[in-house]
Amino acid sequence: MAVPQLTDFILYTATPLTNTDYAFNWAEVVKYVGDGTFDFTINSLTTTNDVTVNGDATVAGTLGVTGALTAASFLSGALTGHFKIGTFTRNISTASGTQAITGIGFVPTIVLFMGGRGQLQRASIGFDDATTAYSFNAYVLDNTVDTFNNTQSLHVFTGLSDSYGGKINSMDADGFTIGWTKAGSPTGTLTAMYLAIR
Repeated sequence: MAVPQLTDFILYTATPLTNTDYAFNWAEVVKYVGDGTFDFTINSLTTTNDVTVNGDATVAGTLGVTGALTAASFLSGALTGHFKIGTFTRNISTASGTQAITGIGFVPTIVLFMGGRGQLQRASIGFDDATTAYSFNAYVLDNTVDTFNNTQSLHVFTGLSDSYGGKINSMDADGFTIGWTKAGSPTGTLTAMYLAIR
């Protein structure tokens, strides 16, 4: 559609606008906005009817709702593409090094982890923003190594002096890269689940 022209609207001249004139002008505005080629900024909108947004809606201020807000449709639109869940594994007999987790589709800002080595007695829960990492690590077979960790977001024990831990080194265009540290002689496979948030 062409750029809106003043000639497309009914303007006030010597005769005041009627309700029909206002309705016509409003329909012209909606027509231009509705074709998807024009941005439309509203400073204030009050309506007693429904408002349907088929595309994205950005609210810079406060969104106040006095009626019902359908959470399922609102959240599915608002959160689409903003989080990703997935899994990965790591052989913990491998030497210290890095591992790239890809396929997320965006640069995360924070990642939540749950992981373990086979048995539930060796588990870790943590979160990481590539600057700060925290985790809680359980080795139930010996409660002296149930620990809170403020340097790694994943950390599992296979013995009192055998462990494998990691933290995010970088948030990448399609995921994140973990830096792993091996201590002692851990064995087995760490299976981790993650929730990456944009």
